[in-house]
Amino acid sequence: MIDELLLAAAYGQSVLVKLKDRQEVIGKALISCFTDRTKILTSQGTVWVIHKDIDYVERLVDH
Repeated sequence: MIDELLLAAAYGQSVLVKLKDRQEVIGKALISCFTDRTKILTSQGTVWVIHKDIDYVERLVDH
């Protein structure tokens, strides 16, 4: 799952991240210097997602 986030960040793609507490985060994945969390830029601001809280990751490829 973390590999999908890294690929999305490298290619500037958006992601859908589902957390173990059933929350969903949709936004552009960004590369950060932290190895245990990912930065996601959403329409409402920046969200830091801890990797151990992630249940599912899907890359959203724009056409």
